Order: sequence, then C-alpha cells, then structure tokens
Amino acid sequence: MTPTRFCTIMFAAALIVAGVSPSNTAANAAVEKAAPALQGQVVDEQGQPVPQATIVVLGARIQVGASWQIDKIAQVTTDAQGRFQIEASPALNTDRLLVAARHQGHAIGSWNGARHEVPESLTLRLGTPERIGGTVVDEAGKPIAGASLRALVSWQADGQTSHVLGHEAIPELLVKSDEQGRFTLTAVPRGGMAALIVSAPGRAGTNWPADGPTIAAGTTNLSIPLPPEATVRGIVRCEDASQSLKGPTIAAVGGGLSFLNDWQATTDAQGRFSLGGLPAGAVRLVAILPQNADNPWMSEEASVTLATGQTLDDVAIQLRRAGTLEVTAISQAEQKPVAGAQVLVHPLGGGRSWQEQTDKDGVARFQLLPGNYMYFAAHPDYATVRRRDTAQVSAGQKQQVQWALAAATMLQGVVTDRDGKPVAGMQVLVLPGFGDHQPVTTDEAGRFKTRWTPPDWGQEVTSLAVAIDRKGNQAVAIDVDDPSKPLALKLEPACTVTGRVTDEQGQPLVGASVTVLIHRGNWGSDLANLQAHIDADGQFRLTALPAQVDYTLTATAPGYGQHRWRIEAATAGEPITAPQVKLPKADQELTGTVVDTAGKPVARAVVYVYGDTQPQQQAQSDAQGKFTLRGLCAGYVEVTAQAGGPPQLWGQNYAKVGGVPMKIVVSAQGSSSEPAEEPQPQPLTGQMLPDLAGLGLTAKASATHGPLIVFIDARQRPCRHAIQALHTQRAGADDAQIMVVQLGAADDALLARLDIKWPLARISENVDQVRLTWGVPALPWYILADSTGKVTHAGTAPPVAPDQR
Repeated sequence: MTPTRFCTIMFAAALIVAGVSPSNTAANAAVEKAAPALQGQVVDEQGQPVPQATIVVLGARIQVGASWQIDKIAQVTTDAQGRFQIEASPALNTDRLLVAARHQGHAIGSWNGARHEVPESLTLRLGTPERIGGTVVDEAGKPIAGASLRALVSWQADGQTSHVLGHEAIPELLVKSDEQGRFTLTAVPRGGMAALIVSAPGRAGTNWPADGPTIAAGTTNLSIPLPPEATVRGIVRCEDASQSLKGPTIAAVGGGLSFLNDWQATTDAQGRFSLGGLPAGAVRLVAILPQNADNPWMSEEASVTLATGQTLDDVAIQLRRAGTLEVTAISQAEQKPVAGAQVLVHPLGGGRSWQEQTDKDGVARFQLLPGNYMYFAAHPDYATVRRRDTAQVSAGQKQQVQWALAAATMLQGVVTDRDGKPVAGMQVLVLPGFGDHQPVTTDEAGRFKTRWTPPDWGQEVTSLAVAIDRKGNQAVAIDVDDPSKPLALKLEPACTVTGRVTDEQGQPLVGASVTVLIHRGNWGSDLANLQAHIDADGQFRLTALPAQVDYTLTATAPGYGQHRWRIEAATAGEPITAPQVKLPKADQELTGTVVDTAGKPVARAVVYVYGDTQPQQQAQSDAQGKFTLRGLCAGYVEVTAQAGGPPQLWGQNYAKVGGVPMKIVVSAQGSSSEPAEEPQPQPLTGQMLPDLAGLGLTAKASATHGPLIVFIDARQRPCRHAIQALHTQRAGADDAQIMVVQLGAADDALLARLDIKWPLARISENVDQVRLTWGVPALPWYILADSTGKVTHAGTAPPVAPDQR
C-alpha cells in the first residue's frame, strides 16, 4: 500500500475546497454562524504546562478573484496551568481558523480547521525550535535588503499534521532581509517543512520552492533569487460607454501559492491600470467591483503569459452586464425552504466556481456573466447527492431554479450506563467518518440523532457507532446493521493499554506519544484524536478503548523512528500491557539523484521515504537532481520520487540508509530503480555474525564453536521438513547453541506442532530488513559461526558435519 503523500498545501491553501470561491454577492454570508468558544492548554514536549504563552487566533476568507484575507481575531495569554479560554465571538465572515501558540524558547504550536471542527478542548504542544535561514539575492547574486519573507510551515505533532502561517501576530515566521540580504525564521518546529513567499520592491513575488513546502527545518543556507518584476499595463472596458471605470481593483492570480501574494492595482479615471511585482508565467487578471443591485457589471478574466522583467501593455479587461441566478433549496418531503444550504455554481465551459449559503427563505443569489452553469446544493441535515442540474444565465435577466433536498438517513438511539440508566452529555461518533459527520451529544434522556451516509467504496463496509466516556473509562462500539432501528449503546468497562516507550538503550523518551487507529473490517480511522503522552519514566496509559474491535497503536518521538503494533478484539475491562517499545534514533541521512529515462537530472522532484520504523520524511531534488533525506533510522527504506507534469513522473527504489548515493529513475509509467537491481540478501560467509540481540536471542559462550541459526517460515512445507530433520540430526546436541528464527506471522498452533526444542525468535515486522541484515535469500536458511563469531557456513542445506560443532 502506498502511504499517503505528505501534504504540500498549508493552512491557507487548505482553505480552498475543490477549487470553489465564495459568492460575489454583497451578502457573502447570508446565514452567518457565531465563532465557537476556544479553550485548551499549552504544553511542552514533556507534557508540562507552559504559562504565559501567547495564543493567537487567525481567521481566513477569500477576496473575490484575489488573494486570501487573513485577520487576527483574538489574542490571549495562558494562565499558570498553561490553560486559555476565548469566549464565543460575534459572527465572523471567515471559513477557517488557525489557533497558534507562541512562547520564548519554544517552537510554534498550532491547530487549524473549519469553525465547526473546533474540538471541546485544544492541546497545543510547543516543541524544540529550529531555524530556516539564508540570503535573498538578485539575478546577479547580489544581496537584496528589505525583502519580505512569510513562511508556511507544516509538521507532525501527536500523530496529526499541523500547519502555521506567518502573520504580523506571529513575527517569528514573518521577517525582512537585512543589509546583506540575510534572513532567519525562528521557532520552526523540529522536523517541519516550509514554503516561503518572498517579495521586494521592483522584484517578482516568488514562492520558494515553487512546488510546495519542501524546505526542511534546520536549513540555514538558502539562496533565494528574486528576478526583476514583470508588469502588466492595460485598461478596463465596459459594454456601456457611460459606465464610470474609476476605482475598480485589478487583481492577479498565478500558480502555486501565489494566491497568498497581494498583487493588486487601482484604475484611474480612464480605467487604466499598471500592476507590477508579477512573476514570469501564466497570470489571470480580473477587475473587482462591488456586487449589488445598483451595479450590474462583472469582469471577464484576462489571461496573460509573462517573461521575466517583461512589461506588457494594452491588456484589456472587459466588463459585461451580468445576470442573476437564484437557487432556492427546498425540502423534498415538506416542500419548504431550507436555510443554511451550501449552493455551488460552476460554468459548464470551465472556470471559477461560486459558492453561497441560502438565506432564511432558502434562496442563494449569484451575480454571473451570461452563460450556462451547473449547480447543486447540500445541507448537513439532508442526503448527499451526486447529481448536477444546469441553468442558463442571460444578461440583465433573473433566472430562478429550485433544488430539492432529500431527507438523509438519520441514525438515532440512546446511550446508557451498565445499569441501563440514560447518560447525558455523551459524545457519539459514527465511523468511518466523512467531512460533515461530527460527533453528536446525547440529551438529558441519553438520546442522540445524527445524519449518516454509508461509505460508497464499491464494497461492503460495516460502520461503527462509538461512545466514549473518558472520565469514567467506559466505552462501547457496535455495528450499524440496520440504520432504520434505534441503536442501543450500553457503556461497558473500557480497555486500558499501558506500556513504556524508550530509546534503544532503554532510556525513557519523555517527548514521545502514542496514537490510536481503530479498525473494523476493511477500514481504519482515528479514534477522536485519542492519544497518550509519556511520563518522566517513559510510561504511557491509554484508557477508554471500546472492546471487541481491533486497534493499531503507533509510538513516535521527535528525532526517533516509530513503532506500530496491533491489538485484536480485546475483552471489556481487560488491562493490556503493550510490548516493549524501543524507538530507533533517526539521525541518519540518505542521498541520491533523480533522473529521467534518458539519464538527465530531474529538478524539483519531491522525494519521500517509507519504512516500518521510519519517520515520514521528504526532500526536493535540486537543479542537478540531487537530494538529501535527513532524520532517518538505520536500515533499508523504500524511496519514491514524483515530479510535476504533465505528464506526472514517478519512480521507486529500495536503498540502505547511510549507504552509497542512490539513483531513482522517474517516468510517466513509473520506474523501480536505476539500472542496478534492488538490494538482495547476500550470504554472510566469511563475515562476522550480526548482533543476535537484534533477533532477541542470546548465544551461550563457548571456546570451541559458535551458534547454528536456522531461518524458517513454518507456513512453508520445506521449512517444516527442515525442523523435523534437525530434530533427528541434532538429538542430544547442545541446544543452547542451536537457534530457530521464524520469519513472518505464523500461527501459534502450527509452531506448537513442530515442537521446537531450541530458542525461538519470531519476527513478524521488518522481515525484509532482517533478511537483508542476515543475508537470507531463501528458506530454510542455515548460518553457522565459529567461536570467534565468523560465519563459516550459509546456505539452504545444513552444515556438512554439524556433529563437529
């Protein structure tokens, strides 16, 4: 399974939903919602409260046809226990919120999401700070003083991806270059990745790197060139010659993260404008006018392609008389208006989409250029449909249409305690979850009701209704078999998982965390952000896990690898002790080059690395196709490279961390490696035996001979025959010097039938890495060492004279 690609779009970029822009009507939020109250706690890497931390709340909304408008909503300071609370604000014209925590000597911590996604309580973790720095230069390599740099940073925190955006209220990520063109961004979280938006007077606004946030935290030798600005000069024309053209704002939007740039100009009395600071490439221009009943004019988009430093004259932006499209959302069953429905309109010929919310009369109004449009409506309390209807908009005319919303499937039921008494205030979640499926809370009678859309994955999916009482350590998870029948969620004692997370030397990793993924059949889902942090001794405790379902737990720590293990169908109330969790140090590097099928270097390819114990890391190839992946664990990893298109190029390879530089060949079909083959296990004959502790085995000291190690997979018949023959051949032999290693997940009963008398190691994870380390190309495989630990025999047959050991 290919792991999820690392997110290359940050907080502001994530605000765009399927390319949808908000409506251009005056009432941009016909049915506004109050911003939720925000409360939570700021902690450090050890989970200790951070008093006097600054909490900044930003809200984001789009300006019509232009860049995102990001405003500070609130700012408070944490108390002595690191806690904060921001009371509910008045209605805000904003779609997304960013809550950032700042404190001297710490990295930034943050949460971002839609207003309705704000949890009851936020935990913002402040980690170890790192820097990103370098120099801004011109095309001749001379420093540029006074350049403005704004960072968008992404990092992994507590198993989740966090984002933060440079803003006046977060000055650590918003800086200017000095007289030598140098700049330093501080408080970047360790392990984070960043993109920079860079601008300077007379220079083209630049996104660096252009393809996304691939600057690793700790990089301090950047050289960012700002080429000369391109300029567009032109005029706004209107179908009505008497129309006043003074005052419209001309906005430009390019590719990448350019929507965060503020490329705007104002027209003069004759409608002329001059817009500078533009980069080379394709740019769209649009005139922004007030949209209301007294102004029936709208701007067409003008597309231009610019060269570096070019001044393009006589660009015309045309204003045309608009028409009105009114979409009324009604309930299909009651034929009544539905307020608060989201209506999306999209031109059939392609282009920018518009989104609006219906008012109290169920109406969403759009002022649009003449043409044919596709539209649909959705509401959280109604069923999601995939159909699209069409409407024709004519200049100066009003077109009225309806959209019928069908009743959604509603799951309802009651939550009770073990004595059958209703439980009020209990959150109920239906999994797997989808965008608008948020937890619901039971009323005084323990009742709940929630909209439910079964997954449409082309295969049968069993949904789960889950209720968790963390305070009482109770929980329940039941299958949704018949959605037409009320669900009875009876809380029972929850499972508790305890364990200890250490480094490879057994020292506690205080900054580690353990996250939980719940499984049911063919899906897995985060369980309400359930996670545990590690105390000073490395101990963790996870409570409130529903019984009779499966879980995957993942332990991570900054600067270390990860460890996953599975828990299957635990009994209610059962205490579970986790296996020993030792995280390997992630202090290694992997270097290489990305080339195409002709052997030419591929620049700006994004390179990802994956491995069972590896932290997820990525890098970007430079102009020579070279890349360096930092913060990896020792061992072998799978490496994937992707380069932009069209067509998109990709390729994969398998490499040893810290080994010789690798090469990845990318193509439209994908390639597995350079001409050299993937690393294959090589017999260890003549080499020193690897450390047996890596297999969990210990050999008895002997002055005359070393151990005989037999690698098998009991699921294979030749391996079972090998064990039977070994029993016969080695009867009465020194059992402590014979060891068996089972590779892969074998059934307990099967191994029991083999009646293995010797020390047995069972390896179910990282099997490929073990085979590479021990040079096991086939099974069964015998390795014999002498008294010094040197391998004297390695092969599919046992040693010729094992009785002489």
